[in-house]
Amino acid sequence: MKESRRLNGSNCEQALPIVKAFGAREVYIYAMGMEPWYEYFMGLAYQEDSKQLCEARSFIAACGRMNVDARLLFGSHSVSYPVGT
Repeated sequence: MKESRRLNGSNCEQALPIVKAFGAREVYIYAMGMEPWYEYFMGLAYQEDSKQLCEARSFIAACGRMNVDARLLFGSHSVSYPVGT
């Protein structure tokens, strides 16, 4: 089953209902293969107008309209929450 998901994730239209269903306050887009070494072994080389990046930007904008903080991760990102939240 995991082979069927390779290089094929959700688009903005598919992801927004998940944000709404869980009442998310923050959303992180990850595992898009944007790191430079992915180009070597997966053949990924995104351009600014690549469908994946356009969908990510649409999703981030839609989340912003819902007052949900959304970020496209690259490399690493640290998240910490106070105990009890």
